[in-house]
Amino acid sequence: MAETRTKLGSVLLKISGKTTLIELFDAAQWPGERPEPGTVRLRVDGRWLAAGDEKYAFVTLEGLGFALARALRGEDDTPAPASGRRIAAGTRLSVPNGQFFEDGRPVFDRVIAKTPAFLGIDGRWRVFVVGRREPVLLSECERIEEEA
Repeated sequence: MAETRTKLGSVLLKISGKTTLIELFDAAQWPGERPEPGTVRLRVDGRWLAAGDEKYAFVTLEGLGFALARALRGEDDTPAPASGRRIAAGTRLSVPNGQFFEDGRPVFDRVIAKTPAFLGIDGRWRVFVVGRREPVLLSECERIEEEA
C-alpha cells in the first residue's frame, strides 16, 4: 500500500556502490503516539526505523544526523534502549534535579513522561518529562512502580 503521509524530504546516500534512501516524515502525522513537536519519523530503504521491539521511533533532526553517520559507517541497526528501560508517555519517573544533599547524594524529582523515549543526537535515549524544557537521559531515569 502506498504511503499517504506527506514526506518532509529525503536523503539519498551512495557509498561503495550501495544506495540508501532515508525519508523524513513529520512526527505530528502520528498524533496517537504523542510525539514531541519537532521530531521526525525515518523510513530507511522503505522500512520504518524502529528501536528494539518498539513499533514507532521518533528522532530529532539532530538524531537524523546520527542516523546518517551510522549509515556512512555501514551500521544498519539502531541502538535500542537498555532492556526493560523503554518508557511510554505517561510513565511515572524519578529523575535527578541537579541539587545535592549535604552528604553528596543527588536529589530526585518525581515526574511523568510527556513523550515516549527517543534517540538523541549523541545516540543516547532521552525522554521529555513534565516540568522540564529539555529532555532527560533515559539512563538517568528510574521508573516509579505503581503503588497498590
